[in-house]
Amino acid sequence: MSVVGLSGPENVKGAVGVGKSCLCNRFINAVADRYHPEHISVLSQTDFAGRVINNDHFLYWGETTKTDEGNNFTFQVIEQTEFIDDVSFQSFKTGRTDNYYKRSTQVKVQSAEKLMYICKDQLGMKQLFAITRVSFHKFTCNNTFSHYVYKLITW
Repeated sequence: MSVVGLSGPENVKGAVGVGKSCLCNRFINAVADRYHPEHISVLSQTDFAGRVINNDHFLYWGETTKTDEGNNFTFQVIEQTEFIDDVSFQSFKTGRTDNYYKRSTQVKVQSAEKLMYICKDQLGMKQLFAITRVSFHKFTCNNTFSHYVYKLITW
């Protein structure tokens, strides 16, 4: 499953995102003690190039199994996003030149050696977190979940 929603620099999405990371985190981590409420999209070049982000504009949140009416359904969850350089405050440039809207609708993603994302602290303190490698090298997305937040503006 791929989660998409408004993403990009602050002048595009505003000061606060729509909550894609919180949604993914809650879906994967139903237990409150494993839920992390703080997530970031502005990164250093070192964090962007590290194995968790892996020079990609998507996060791998992991795999979970949900049960409905006695049937088990297994989900691998990725979040399509737009990471911002903490120096230039522009989107990181990668080998692909597709913008977020085109890239987020791709049904196949790949990233060799990528690690599962847990929380923002993992980027600076990797040794404190479990290392879970992505179980795929190429991922075909069968479902896309679009996450929107609507705000009522009164004048």
